Amino acid sequence: MIELEGLPSLDQPVLVAAFEGWNDAAESATGLVDHLLQHFPGERFADVDPEDYYDFQVNRPIISVGDRGVREITWPATSAYATSISGRPDLVVVRGIEPSMRWRSFISEIIGLAFELDVERVIVAFSNESHES
Repeated sequence: MIELEGLPSLDQPVLVAAFEGWNDAAESATGLVDHLLQHFPGERFADVDPEDYYDFQVNRPIISVGDRGVREITWPATSAYATSISGRPDLVVVRGIEPSMRWRSFISEIIGLAFELDVERVIVAFSNESHES
């Protein structure tokens, strides 16, 4: 299930997605989307619920101690960000960890989000090439 915090209003959006995992050699795919978000900061508006897609023995949650000494848990996640590039189509950047299970359902959720946002093109970044559809 995708947890939405409201749908952004976008102009001719293009979705760019990258996932950590075996296909992300030297973090080249996730590095690309991190670079996009660094130069064109986006607002996170959606998260894929990790419960259905991740084996938490493989992708463990991270426990850290916050500023006030309170422990915080960060669960493995896939998030969507909306950003604008002046004079270009808007971007929906999806960044996360490749799922451990239920790939078809996972991809259906991402494609459903793309339809909901009227995305015109989807680009999935891999370590050695990009696939466009």
